[in-house]
Amino acid sequence: MAKRTASPSIETSTTWEDAGYDCDHCGGRILRRIDRETGLRDRTCFQCEQCRCQWTLERRPLRVGTTAACRAAQRERAAEAEEGTTPYSRWLLIALGVVVLLGLLRFGGGALVRVMLPLLLVALAAAAVWYLGRRNRP
Repeated sequence: MAKRTASPSIETSTTWEDAGYDCDHCGGRILRRIDRETGLRDRTCFQCEQCRCQWTLERRPLRVGTTAACRAAQRERAAEAEEGTTPYSRWLLIALGVVVLLGLLRFGGGALVRVMLPLLLVALAAAAVWYLGRRNRP
């Protein structure tokens, strides 16, 4: 007969500390939440006391609250993040593409361009599908 051993008990606890910030859309106090569970690393995040929105320590959203102000604030942050990074990276990619194309024409000749053109068209189509999919995501 097999002997059963008792499994170790799993203990959980949550510690709350004032982070010194106020929520920018509901005005509630933001707390640092530290979750401890036996056998796992501590999980730490920021959480609003009033609307329950959660953010990582790097201030990326983990969970959006249920109020309209919470959803509107997250949409504004996402729009600001897209506006801030997209034009620079888009121009950089266009300039890099032009430099590569000129280099192929100069040093690779027409044969290499003939081979690379279908691959370039497939890559552009895939990038367009990916971009439109990201843009239309709710």
